[in-house]
Amino acid sequence: MALSSITPSACAPATFPTPTLFGADFLSLEVVQVTNYSSEVVEGSTFGSPAVDLVDANFCNITVSYTHPGQKDIIHVETWLPTDTWNGKFNAVGGGGFNAGRYPMTYSSMAGALGNGYATVTTDAGLGFGSEVNSLLWLLASPGNLNLYSLQNLASASLIDEALIAKTFIRNYYSQDPSRSYWTGCSQGGRQGLMLAQRYPDVYDGIIAAAPGLNWAGVMIGLIWPTIYMEETNQHPHLCEVSQLTALAVSECDALDGVEDGIIANPAACRRVFDPFAHVGTEFECASIGENATTIRNISEAAAAVADATWTGPVAAAGEPTYLHGVDIGTDLTSVVATDCSGDGQCSSFNAALVQIVIRGFYEKDPASNTTSVSFGELKRIYHRLSQELASSLGTNDPDLSEFREAGGKMITFQGLADPTIPANLTLNYYRDVLEGQPDAHDFYRIFPIPGMGHCGSQLGEPAAQPESLFAQLRLWVENGTAPESTSYVVKLPDNSTQEQLSCPYPAKAVFNPSAADGSSGWSCAS
Repeated sequence: MALSSITPSACAPATFPTPTLFGADFLSLEVVQVTNYSSEVVEGSTFGSPAVDLVDANFCNITVSYTHPGQKDIIHVETWLPTDTWNGKFNAVGGGGFNAGRYPMTYSSMAGALGNGYATVTTDAGLGFGSEVNSLLWLLASPGNLNLYSLQNLASASLIDEALIAKTFIRNYYSQDPSRSYWTGCSQGGRQGLMLAQRYPDVYDGIIAAAPGLNWAGVMIGLIWPTIYMEETNQHPHLCEVSQLTALAVSECDALDGVEDGIIANPAACRRVFDPFAHVGTEFECASIGENATTIRNISEAAAAVADATWTGPVAAAGEPTYLHGVDIGTDLTSVVATDCSGDGQCSSFNAALVQIVIRGFYEKDPASNTTSVSFGELKRIYHRLSQELASSLGTNDPDLSEFREAGGKMITFQGLADPTIPANLTLNYYRDVLEGQPDAHDFYRIFPIPGMGHCGSQLGEPAAQPESLFAQLRLWVENGTAPESTSYVVKLPDNSTQEQLSCPYPAKAVFNPSAADGSSGWSCAS
C-alpha cells in the first residue's frame, strides 16, 4: 500500500479550528500528539483484513465533544491522524453491541486502520463508555419514555456527524481531502455501515458491513427466544447436551457439500435430514464447563426440544409457523441456550439480564419492572411493537440502495453461517429484498456467506475464520473497478490442520473438485 510523503501540519490546537456542523454546538476540542503507540490487533477486530502488529506508531488524536441544542446530548468524536505515514485515505470503524464506538474493540479496529496507514475515527453517539452503555442508562428519558434523541444518535445522526468532523480534521492536518473514504464494521458496526449506504450514500466510497444487526427488534427477540422457550416449557438442558446435539448434526451433515471438514456448509439441507429427537437417550461424555469431564450423560428430551426450538426460531404458539429465523444448525448454541446447573443436576437459565434489557427496557420502559418471562404469544406481540417503534430509527432494513449505487459506492457484507447472534437468513433475506428492487445490485453490493464462522469471526475455537482479503478486494472494486468474484478464508479441520476454502458472492455457491489439490484452488463458484 502506497504511503504519502506529505508533511502534516503541527498536531496542535491552532491547526484545528472548531468545526462547523449544522445543528450542533461544539463544547470542547482536545489535541494530543501520541507517540510510540503499540497494539497487537487480532483479526477478530479488523473485519476483512489480516491481523496487524502496530509498533511505535505516532498519530495526532483530536477529540471533540458537541451537543445538538435542545436534545440534552453530549457526543464525543475521536479522530486519529497518522503523523509519519498516511496513505491518503480514510477508514472509519464501527461499534458493537449497544456501543456506537469508543470502546475497546473499536480502539483495536482503529489501531488496525492506523497500522495500514489510514486516518480513522470513532464516535460514542452520546451514549457513554463501556458499562454506561451496557447499563442502558441512555435508553430512557424517564420511566415510560424512550430517549428518542439517543436512539436517533445511535441509529444514524452520529454517523454523518463523525464523518464530516473527521474529514474536516483531515483537511486541516494534511491540507487535502482523503482520496477515498471507507467504512468497516461488524454487528452494530455492520448495521451502521448499512445505514450509511441507505441514508448517507455519498459519504463513503466503500463499506464493509459484516453480520449487520439490521432488524434490531428481530435480533433482540431472537436472542432471548431460547430463554423464553426454556422458561415457558420448564426445560433446561445441560449445555453439554446441546453441544453434543450440534456435534451429531455436524457428523451427519458434514459431507452434504461433498467435503468432510467438520463444517455444515448447507444448513437448510441439514435441517431437513437431522432430527434431534432421534438422538434422545444417546449416551455421551459430558464436557460442560464447570462439570466433571468424565460424567456420562444421555441426551434428554429437553435438550432436543430446546435445540429444535432454537434452530426453528420463535413461534406464537406450539405448532404455529415461525415469524423470525432461528440460528442455523451447526452453530454453537451455548451462548444463547444459556443454563446453569447445580451439583444435584438441576439446571436453570441465566440469560435473565438480556431478557430484562429487551422486555423491561425497550418494551415496558420500566426499570422497576419485575417481569422475567412472557408467553410465546406475548413475545410475538412484543416483537411487533418493537418493530413499529424502532423501524424509523434502528430498523436499517430499507432495501432501496439506488442512491448509493448512483453515488458510485461499493459495499461488501460477509456473514457467518454459524452466527448465534445475527441469524444468517436475516442478512440473506435483506439481500434478496435488495435484489428484488434492484436486479443489478450485484454490480455494487455483494454478500459472502462463510460456513462455520460465528459472529464476526471473533470467537476462539470456531472452525472458520473471517475472510482476511475482503477489505483489499473492496478497495480494488472502488479504485480499479475489479469486483470480487470470490474470497478465501481459513478453516480449522477436525485434525487441527488448516485448509483454505472459498466463499462465493450469494447466490453462487462454492463447489469443491475432489480431484484438485487441497486449498482454495480446488474450489470454484457455481450458480
